[in-house]
Amino acid sequence: MKYIFTLKWSFEDSFAVKYIYCYYYFGVTVFDDVIVVVDVIIAAVTIVVTIIIVIIKVTVVIIAAVIIVTIIVIVIIIKVTVVIIAAGIIVVTIIVIVIIINVTVVLQFTKLHSVRKDMMNPIDALTEFGLTRQEGSIYMILYAHVELTGYEIAKLAGISRSNVYSSLANLVEKGGVYLIEGSSNKYSAVPVDEFCDNKVRKLEQNKLHLTKLLASKPDDQEGYITIRGEQHIEDKMIHMLKQTTQRVYISVSRKILNLVEPYLSDLICKNCKVVIITNTPYELTGATIFNTPKESNQIRVIVDSKTVLTGDLENGNQSTCLFSRKSNLVDLLKESMQNEIKLIELTKSKVIEQKQ
Repeated sequence: MKYIFTLKWSFEDSFAVKYIYCYYYFGVTVFDDVIVVVDVIIAAVTIVVTIIIVIIKVTVVIIAAVIIVTIIVIVIIIKVTVVIIAAGIIVVTIIVIVIIINVTVVLQFTKLHSVRKDMMNPIDALTEFGLTRQEGSIYMILYAHVELTGYEIAKLAGISRSNVYSSLANLVEKGGVYLIEGSSNKYSAVPVDEFCDNKVRKLEQNKLHLTKLLASKPDDQEGYITIRGEQHIEDKMIHMLKQTTQRVYISVSRKILNLVEPYLSDLICKNCKVVIITNTPYELTGATIFNTPKESNQIRVIVDSKTVLTGDLENGNQSTCLFSRKSNLVDLLKESMQNEIKLIELTKSKVIEQKQ
Protein backbone atom coordinates (compact mmCIF):
# COMPACT_ATOMS: atom_id res chain seq x y z
CA MET A 1 0.00 0.00 0.00
CA LYS A 2 1.35 3.25 -0.96
CA TYR A 3 1.26 6.18 1.42
CA ILE A 4 2.12 9.74 0.86
CA PHE A 5 3.05 11.73 3.93
CA THR A 6 3.09 15.42 4.06
CA LEU A 7 4.34 17.11 7.22
CA LYS A 8 3.12 20.53 8.21
CA TRP A 9 4.85 22.34 11.00
CA SER A 10 3.33 24.89 13.25
CA PHE A 11 5.53 26.85 15.65
CA GLU A 12 2.90 28.27 17.91
CA ASP A 13 4.90 26.73 20.80
CA SER A 14 8.63 26.53 21.22
CA PHE A 15 8.46 22.78 21.06
CA ALA A 16 8.71 20.31 18.15
CA VAL A 17 6.08 19.33 15.62
CA LYS A 18 2.53 20.13 16.61
CA TYR A 19 0.56 18.46 13.93
CA ILE A 20 1.10 15.68 11.38
CA TYR A 21 -1.20 15.26 8.44
CA CYS A 22 -1.25 12.07 6.46
CA TYR A 23 -2.90 11.82 3.12
CA TYR A 24 -3.89 8.45 1.84
CA TYR A 25 -3.75 7.99 -1.82
CA PHE A 26 -7.46 7.28 -1.81
CA GLY A 27 -8.45 9.52 1.05
CA VAL A 28 -7.31 11.44 4.12
CA THR A 29 -6.80 9.95 7.63
CA VAL A 30 -5.48 11.84 10.70
CA PHE A 31 -3.12 9.76 12.80
CA ASP A 32 -3.84 11.05 16.31
CA ASP A 33 -1.70 8.38 17.91
CA VAL A 34 1.43 9.72 16.24
CA ILE A 35 0.64 13.24 17.43
CA VAL A 36 0.15 12.04 21.02
CA VAL A 37 3.46 10.15 20.99
CA VAL A 38 5.33 13.19 19.70
CA ASP A 39 3.69 15.44 22.33
CA VAL A 40 4.64 13.02 25.10
CA ILE A 41 8.23 12.90 23.90
CA ILE A 42 8.40 16.68 23.69
CA ALA A 43 6.85 17.06 27.16
CA ALA A 44 9.24 14.47 28.59
CA VAL A 45 12.23 16.17 27.05
CA THR A 46 10.96 19.53 28.29
CA ILE A 47 10.49 18.16 31.83
CA VAL A 48 13.95 16.56 31.84
CA VAL A 49 15.55 19.74 30.57
CA THR A 50 13.60 21.78 33.10
CA ILE A 51 14.60 19.41 35.93
CA ILE A 52 18.23 19.57 34.83
CA ILE A 53 18.09 23.37 34.73
CA VAL A 54 16.44 23.45 38.15
CA ILE A 55 19.03 21.02 39.52
CA ILE A 56 21.79 23.14 38.07
CA LYS A 57 20.28 26.30 39.54
CA VAL A 58 19.72 24.67 42.92
CA THR A 59 23.26 23.29 42.86
CA VAL A 60 24.64 26.71 41.97
CA VAL A 61 22.54 28.29 44.73
CA ILE A 62 23.67 25.66 47.25
CA ILE A 63 27.30 26.04 46.22
CA ALA A 64 26.99 29.83 46.40
CA ALA A 65 25.27 29.55 49.79
CA VAL A 66 27.97 27.20 51.06
CA ILE A 67 30.67 29.55 49.82
CA ILE A 68 28.95 32.55 51.39
CA VAL A 69 28.40 30.71 54.69
CA THR A 70 32.00 29.52 54.63
CA ILE A 71 33.24 33.05 54.03
CA ILE A 72 31.00 34.37 56.80
CA VAL A 73 32.23 31.67 59.20
CA ILE A 74 35.85 32.39 58.26
CA VAL A 75 35.29 36.12 58.78
CA ILE A 76 33.62 35.46 62.14
CA ILE A 77 36.46 33.13 63.18
CA ILE A 78 39.02 35.75 62.13
CA LYS A 79 37.16 38.47 64.03
CA VAL A 80 36.78 36.30 67.13
CA THR A 81 40.45 35.33 66.91
CA VAL A 82 41.46 38.97 66.56
CA VAL A 83 39.25 39.89 69.54
CA ILE A 84 40.71 37.05 71.63
CA ILE A 85 44.27 38.01 70.67
CA ALA A 86 43.55 41.68 71.39
CA ALA A 87 41.96 40.77 74.73
CA GLY A 88 44.95 38.56 75.54
CA ILE A 89 47.36 41.36 74.66
CA ILE A 90 45.37 43.80 76.81
CA VAL A 91 45.28 41.35 79.75
CA VAL A 92 49.01 40.61 79.43
CA THR A 93 49.74 44.34 79.17
CA ILE A 94 47.66 45.05 82.28
CA ILE A 95 49.42 42.24 84.16
CA VAL A 96 52.83 43.54 83.08
CA ILE A 97 51.88 47.09 84.09
CA VAL A 98 50.63 45.86 87.47
CA ILE A 99 53.84 43.88 87.99
CA ILE A 100 55.95 46.88 86.99
CA ILE A 101 53.95 49.13 89.34
CA ASN A 102 54.31 46.62 92.19
CA VAL A 103 58.03 46.20 91.57
CA THR A 104 58.44 49.98 91.38
CA VAL A 105 56.52 50.42 94.64
CA VAL A 106 58.66 47.76 96.33
CA LEU A 107 61.86 49.34 95.03
CA GLN A 108 60.73 52.79 96.09
CA PHE A 109 59.75 51.46 99.51
CA THR A 110 63.14 49.75 99.83
CA LYS A 111 64.89 52.92 98.75
CA LEU A 112 62.89 55.07 101.15
CA HIS A 113 63.42 52.51 103.90
CA SER A 114 67.17 52.53 103.31
CA VAL A 115 67.29 56.31 103.68
CA ARG A 116 64.55 56.54 106.29
CA LYS A 117 66.69 58.81 108.47
CA ASP A 118 66.92 61.41 105.73
CA MET A 119 63.27 61.06 104.75
CA MET A 120 61.87 60.76 108.28
CA ASN A 121 58.69 62.67 108.96
CA PRO A 122 59.62 65.92 110.79
CA ILE A 123 57.19 65.14 113.61
CA ASP A 124 58.71 61.66 114.02
CA ALA A 125 62.15 63.24 114.10
CA LEU A 126 61.02 65.74 116.75
CA THR A 127 59.78 62.90 118.95
CA GLU A 128 63.39 61.66 118.98
CA PHE A 129 64.26 64.93 120.72
CA GLY A 130 61.77 64.39 123.53
CA LEU A 131 58.62 65.99 122.10
CA THR A 132 55.24 64.30 121.96
CA ARG A 133 53.49 64.07 118.59
CA GLN A 134 51.07 66.82 119.58
CA GLU A 135 53.93 69.06 120.69
CA GLY A 136 55.72 68.24 117.42
CA SER A 137 52.62 69.25 115.42
CA ILE A 138 52.37 72.57 117.27
CA TYR A 139 56.11 73.17 116.78
CA MET A 140 55.71 72.62 113.02
CA ILE A 141 52.79 75.08 112.89
CA LEU A 142 54.82 77.70 114.72
CA TYR A 143 57.82 77.00 112.51
CA ALA A 144 55.70 77.85 109.47
CA HIS A 145 54.60 81.17 111.01
CA VAL A 146 56.50 83.98 112.71
CA GLU A 147 54.31 84.41 115.77
CA LEU A 148 50.93 82.98 116.80
CA THR A 149 48.63 83.18 119.79
CA GLY A 150 47.35 80.07 121.52
CA TYR A 151 43.90 80.66 119.99
CA GLU A 152 45.37 80.89 116.47
CA ILE A 153 47.38 77.71 117.00
CA ALA A 154 44.30 75.86 118.27
CA LYS A 155 42.37 76.98 115.19
CA LEU A 156 45.13 75.86 112.80
CA ALA A 157 45.82 72.59 114.57
CA GLY A 158 42.20 71.66 115.19
CA ILE A 159 42.99 71.01 118.86
CA SER A 160 41.18 72.32 121.91
CA ARG A 161 42.69 75.47 123.43
CA SER A 162 43.26 73.77 126.79
CA ASN A 163 45.38 71.05 125.11
CA VAL A 164 47.22 73.66 123.04
CA TYR A 165 48.14 75.80 126.06
CA SER A 166 49.27 72.70 127.94
CA SER A 167 51.48 71.62 125.04
CA LEU A 168 52.83 75.19 124.63
CA ALA A 169 53.85 75.25 128.32
CA ASN A 170 55.71 71.93 127.82
CA LEU A 171 57.39 73.23 124.65
CA VAL A 172 58.60 76.34 126.47
CA GLU A 173 59.97 74.15 129.25
CA LYS A 174 61.69 71.81 126.76
CA GLY A 175 63.30 74.71 124.91
CA GLY A 176 61.35 74.32 121.68
CA VAL A 177 59.26 77.51 121.81
CA TYR A 178 59.76 81.14 122.88
CA LEU A 179 57.05 82.91 124.84
CA ILE A 180 56.53 86.51 123.69
CA GLU A 181 54.66 88.33 126.43
CA GLY A 182 52.32 91.21 125.68
CA SER A 183 48.67 92.22 125.80
CA SER A 184 48.06 88.76 124.32
CA ASN A 185 50.84 86.22 124.71
CA LYS A 186 52.32 84.93 121.49
CA TYR A 187 54.62 82.05 120.74
CA SER A 188 57.47 81.55 118.29
CA ALA A 189 59.40 78.36 117.41
CA VAL A 190 63.07 78.13 118.43
CA PRO A 191 65.19 77.65 115.25
CA VAL A 192 65.50 73.94 114.63
CA ASP A 193 69.31 73.88 114.58
CA GLU A 194 69.46 75.72 117.90
CA PHE A 195 66.83 73.43 119.42
CA CYS A 196 68.65 70.27 118.26
CA ASP A 197 72.08 71.54 119.34
CA ASN A 198 70.75 72.28 122.80
CA LYS A 199 69.27 68.81 123.07
CA VAL A 200 72.43 67.10 121.80
CA ARG A 201 74.59 69.12 124.17
CA LYS A 202 72.40 68.14 127.12
CA LEU A 203 72.53 64.50 126.05
CA GLU A 204 76.34 64.65 125.87
CA GLN A 205 76.44 66.14 129.34
CA ASN A 206 74.13 63.41 130.62
CA LYS A 207 76.30 60.81 128.92
CA LEU A 208 79.43 62.05 130.69
CA HIS A 209 77.58 62.13 133.97
CA LEU A 210 76.25 58.58 133.55
CA THR A 211 79.59 57.12 132.48
CA LYS A 212 81.20 58.58 135.60
CA LEU A 213 78.34 57.57 137.84
CA LEU A 214 77.87 54.00 136.60
CA ALA A 215 80.60 51.41 136.53
CA SER A 216 81.40 50.10 133.04
CA LYS A 217 80.59 46.51 132.20
CA PRO A 218 83.63 44.22 131.93
CA ASP A 219 84.94 43.83 128.40
CA ASP A 220 85.12 40.06 128.62
CA GLN A 221 81.37 39.49 128.53
CA GLU A 222 80.53 35.82 128.24
CA GLY A 223 78.12 34.34 125.77
CA TYR A 224 76.63 35.44 122.50
CA ILE A 225 74.29 38.42 122.27
CA THR A 226 71.48 38.48 119.70
CA ILE A 227 70.71 41.95 118.40
CA ARG A 228 67.32 42.24 116.70
CA GLY A 229 66.03 45.05 114.50
CA GLU A 230 67.74 46.92 111.69
CA GLN A 231 68.13 50.17 113.60
CA HIS A 232 69.68 48.46 116.63
CA ILE A 233 72.07 46.48 114.42
CA GLU A 234 73.21 49.66 112.65
CA ASP A 235 73.65 51.41 116.00
CA LYS A 236 75.77 48.50 117.31
CA MET A 237 77.93 48.44 114.18
CA ILE A 238 78.54 52.20 114.34
CA HIS A 239 79.36 51.97 118.06
CA MET A 240 81.89 49.20 117.35
CA LEU A 241 83.56 51.34 114.67
CA LYS A 242 83.73 54.32 117.02
CA GLN A 243 85.41 52.10 119.64
CA THR A 244 88.06 50.79 117.20
CA THR A 245 91.66 51.56 118.18
CA GLN A 246 93.79 49.43 115.83
CA ARG A 247 92.05 47.66 112.94
CA VAL A 248 88.67 46.75 111.50
CA TYR A 249 87.70 44.11 108.97
CA ILE A 250 84.26 44.76 107.49
CA SER A 251 82.38 42.74 104.87
CA VAL A 252 79.15 44.49 103.85
CA SER A 253 77.24 45.65 100.78
CA ARG A 254 77.68 49.05 99.14
CA LYS A 255 74.45 50.29 100.70
CA ILE A 256 75.69 49.60 104.23
CA LEU A 257 79.11 51.05 103.36
CA ASN A 258 77.45 54.35 102.50
CA LEU A 259 75.99 54.37 106.01
CA VAL A 260 79.28 53.75 107.86
CA GLU A 261 81.68 55.54 105.46
CA PRO A 262 82.12 58.62 107.71
CA TYR A 263 83.21 56.39 110.61
CA LEU A 264 85.61 54.44 108.39
CA SER A 265 87.12 57.71 107.17
CA ASP A 266 87.64 58.80 110.80
CA LEU A 267 89.45 55.52 111.53
CA ILE A 268 91.76 56.04 108.55
CA CYS A 269 92.54 59.53 109.84
CA LYS A 270 93.45 57.92 113.17
CA ASN A 271 95.88 55.58 111.31
CA CYS A 272 93.75 52.51 111.97
CA LYS A 273 93.88 49.65 109.50
CA VAL A 274 90.64 49.40 107.48
CA VAL A 275 89.97 46.33 105.31
CA ILE A 276 86.73 46.29 103.28
CA ILE A 277 85.08 43.44 101.38
CA THR A 278 82.09 44.55 99.31
CA ASN A 279 80.03 43.50 96.30
CA THR A 280 80.58 46.50 94.00
CA PRO A 281 83.54 48.70 93.01
CA TYR A 282 84.23 51.10 95.85
CA GLU A 283 86.93 53.65 96.64
CA LEU A 284 88.02 54.99 100.00
CA THR A 285 91.47 56.53 100.27
CA GLY A 286 93.62 54.73 102.82
CA ALA A 287 91.49 51.58 102.96
CA THR A 288 92.26 48.14 101.54
CA ILE A 289 89.30 47.10 99.40
CA PHE A 290 88.33 43.75 97.87
CA ASN A 291 85.41 43.19 95.50
CA THR A 292 83.48 39.94 95.31
CA PRO A 293 79.87 38.83 94.72
CA LYS A 294 78.09 38.55 98.07
CA GLU A 295 74.65 38.72 99.62
CA SER A 296 73.53 42.34 99.59
CA ASN A 297 72.42 42.51 103.24
CA GLN A 298 75.02 40.34 104.93
CA ILE A 299 77.17 41.87 107.69
CA ARG A 300 80.48 40.68 109.09
CA VAL A 301 82.58 42.99 111.24
CA ILE A 302 85.70 42.29 113.31
CA VAL A 303 87.10 45.07 115.49
CA ASP A 304 90.62 44.92 116.98
CA SER A 305 90.44 41.10 116.80
CA LYS A 306 88.32 41.25 119.97
CA THR A 307 84.69 41.72 118.99
CA VAL A 308 82.57 40.45 116.10
CA LEU A 309 79.18 41.25 114.60
CA THR A 310 77.67 38.90 112.02
CA GLY A 311 74.20 38.54 110.56
CA ASP A 312 71.96 40.31 108.05
CA LEU A 313 69.75 43.36 107.55
CA GLU A 314 67.23 41.97 105.07
CA ASN A 315 64.09 41.80 107.21
CA GLY A 316 63.76 45.25 108.79
CA ASN A 317 62.70 44.85 112.41
CA GLN A 318 63.09 41.08 112.03
CA SER A 319 66.77 41.35 111.08
CA THR A 320 69.11 39.61 113.50
CA CYS A 321 72.84 39.75 114.17
CA LEU A 322 75.11 37.96 116.61
CA PHE A 323 77.51 40.04 118.70
CA SER A 324 80.22 38.44 120.77
CA ARG A 325 83.63 38.84 122.37
CA LYS A 326 84.17 35.08 122.41
CA SER A 327 87.64 34.33 121.09
CA ASN A 328 86.50 31.15 119.30
CA LEU A 329 83.92 33.06 117.26
CA VAL A 330 86.37 35.92 116.64
CA ASP A 331 89.03 33.49 115.38
CA LEU A 332 86.51 31.58 113.25
CA LEU A 333 85.17 34.70 111.54
CA LYS A 334 88.66 36.13 111.13
CA GLU A 335 89.88 32.95 109.42
CA SER A 336 86.81 32.94 107.18
CA MET A 337 87.43 36.51 106.01
CA GLN A 338 91.14 35.84 105.47
CA ASN A 339 90.31 32.82 103.30
CA GLU A 340 87.80 34.92 101.37
CA ILE A 341 90.47 37.56 100.72
CA LYS A 342 92.95 34.87 99.54
CA LEU A 343 90.33 33.48 97.18
CA ILE A 344 89.62 36.96 95.77
CA GLU A 345 93.35 37.57 95.18
CA LEU A 346 93.80 34.14 93.57
CA THR A 347 90.84 34.68 91.25
CA LYS A 348 92.13 38.13 90.34
CA SER A 349 95.61 36.81 89.50
CA LYS A 350 94.15 34.06 87.27
CA VAL A 351 92.10 36.63 85.38
CA ILE A 352 95.21 38.75 84.82
CA GLU A 353 97.16 35.69 83.56
CA GLN A 354 94.40 34.80 81.13
CA LYS A 355 94.38 38.32 79.72
CA GLN A 356 98.17 38.21 79.21
